Amino acid sequence: MIPISPEAGSPVDVAETTKRSNFICGVVEGFYGRPWSTAQRKRLFSRLNKMEMDTYIYAPKDDCKHRMFWRDMYSVEEAEHLTGLIEAAESNNVSLVYAISPGIDLTYSSAKDVALLKKKLEQVATFGCKSFAILFDDIEIDMCEADKGVFQSFADAQVSVTNEVYQHLKEPAKFFFCPTEYCATRAIPDVATSGYLNTIGSRLLPGIDIMWTGPKVISKKITIKSIQEITEVLRRPPLIWDNLHANDYDPKRLFLGPYDGRSPELIPYLRGVLTNPNTEFEANYIALHTLGQWSKSNSEGVKRDCILSSAISEDIRLETDGELCLDEDTPVNEASSYVPRVALTRALSDWVEELYVPYESVKVKMIDMFYLPFEYGFQGSSMLCQLHWLKMNAHAMMEAKSPSVTPEQIALSEEWRSRCITLITSVHAIRGLMSKLQSIPNQELHKDLYPYLWDLSTTLSLVESYINWLGANKWYRDYFMSGDDEPWGFHGGLQAEFKRLLPFETAPDLVAFNAPVKANTPLLTIRPYEPQDKAAVYEVCLRTCDDGADGTDIFPDHPDLIADKLIGNFLCDSTEYCFVVEDEAGVCGYALACIDAKEAMNRLNDRWVPAMCEKYPKPASSEGLNPSEEIIASFHAHHSPTVDTATYPSSVRLDFLPDRVLCLDPNVPRRALASAVGALKVNGSHGLFVEVNVGDAATSEIYTKLGFGQIGSAEEGVTILARAI
Repeated sequence: MIPISPEAGSPVDVAETTKRSNFICGVVEGFYGRPWSTAQRKRLFSRLNKMEMDTYIYAPKDDCKHRMFWRDMYSVEEAEHLTGLIEAAESNNVSLVYAISPGIDLTYSSAKDVALLKKKLEQVATFGCKSFAILFDDIEIDMCEADKGVFQSFADAQVSVTNEVYQHLKEPAKFFFCPTEYCATRAIPDVATSGYLNTIGSRLLPGIDIMWTGPKVISKKITIKSIQEITEVLRRPPLIWDNLHANDYDPKRLFLGPYDGRSPELIPYLRGVLTNPNTEFEANYIALHTLGQWSKSNSEGVKRDCILSSAISEDIRLETDGELCLDEDTPVNEASSYVPRVALTRALSDWVEELYVPYESVKVKMIDMFYLPFEYGFQGSSMLCQLHWLKMNAHAMMEAKSPSVTPEQIALSEEWRSRCITLITSVHAIRGLMSKLQSIPNQELHKDLYPYLWDLSTTLSLVESYINWLGANKWYRDYFMSGDDEPWGFHGGLQAEFKRLLPFETAPDLVAFNAPVKANTPLLTIRPYEPQDKAAVYEVCLRTCDDGADGTDIFPDHPDLIADKLIGNFLCDSTEYCFVVEDEAGVCGYALACIDAKEAMNRLNDRWVPAMCEKYPKPASSEGLNPSEEIIASFHAHHSPTVDTATYPSSVRLDFLPDRVLCLDPNVPRRALASAVGALKVNGSHGLFVEVNVGDAATSEIYTKLGFGQIGSAEEGVTILARAI
């Protein structure tokens, strides 16, 4: 590809130009969200130096003086801060590029605005900064009336201001420009015929490098063919602003996989690559390390008209994933010196020194869980497949109990048990990793990883509860893996995939968890109820019966009485829908449910209440009763509440010890209810209700936060709360 230089009018070999000049490689802090701290940036400079990368762009979207209030000058304190950053960068052989993003409200034809822009950058230059960038990304494309009277187009306006500022600063060696059409999908109508891009390419001064994110905002792959196309339009090789590891669009995802989808044979066609990585600073070690390896893998700038396949090995990529999709006319070069799997191994070998966690533990349990935007690691994918298989073949466990069971059915049930154990072992391993990371010396890294590991662990805990209960939809992965759509269309990552396999499509709020404030909060176990749990469950009921408070002193003579009243019928007739919450000391909460509340009320009246009347004789008098006698009297004058069981066919009861559950992790009630709801939904329920005493405000609040609302009016001091599932 030989574009024409706009000034000299002579042909310029883009690859040779890139080879002659230094290949730019490093980091752009250009994400939305809380900017990195000064200490983090200084650690970044040290890492970039060690990894042989040379550039850092200061462009945090949420720094108000970078974008929203770009006209405001820096204070003395802020000036000292930036000066210190610039000096720290230089001491590590890193160029700090100060970026400003004025496009949000810049009037291009205003001499005052242009003068303020120059003045702002002049101020930063006095801090020692020698490199600059003007960013016009993510802004409205309509010009104001004043600009329309001066400029023919939006591109003309941006070029005019950028060229003027560039020359005013005496044409710095590094001066970057980010266009408004910064990827192929934003080019109107397309890259080759975009009037905007062609104007930028032909009129922007040749010493200004133009940034480009590839085919999409977040590109699964970037090919030589696509770079040749944009190079011809821009009249210069693009500087890639790479969002492969960016996660600011999805708070549930983190990307710890290697730099991938870009052949090192791209290097001679590019001005450079700057990664815009995870917002969590300490989570970017692998992204940076592997980018550094990639940038050095074709240091001679050798051109080849081909692109390497993804080369993700079988032990990392999805089981059904083939080679990275290539253009049909693009041959594959297997001899490249950069292989993502190998680069990941090298990066991990260095990173585990900071983690103080065994290499295999990190690789399998963490990296595979948080891989890349368009693919999961092998372990995560394997766990998804296992859960899908267990869900589809759960019938095997019931069939194995049949008197007429066949050898094939027995074999299938044994395979089900084996797969179940394998999946649960993986779940426990990930939970164990979260515990190990709590004690690593780099607590900032633990703080960055903790919310993601917690979300994954709570989801997997729900998975464990669900498949344990199973033991007593069309996949959209091909669509997801193609890279044809931006990854923010697939919110939630691996955790979301697990949740989609659970029966919560009509109650998604039950699988929405927030990490506890304290990073060392233990993850409590939720499992199906077993007969030997009865005494512990009764104890929890007694210690929470007084609107969440301990009722031991209220019922000194009959410690089982209140549990017989509130939950005894669940444990008698509906144990298959009951779950307990457990910590290291034992049972500390429960979620008890009944699939058919109407039938349960009939059994309650026919069997349970008579049994309780026999167990607890009626008080001799109806006056002056103590709390125990009032409960006993209620058995002898029992009335079932009026409930719309057609809309809310199931019933539930939740209780948790405050000091061991509610004070530590507010997610537990939601997780426990989700376990019960999963079992109910699989068996056809679509709604549930709970009976709450009118005066129990704290208990009512717990249910309200879980989506319950009052139905009907209170009867005999009891309120009915219900929700759809």
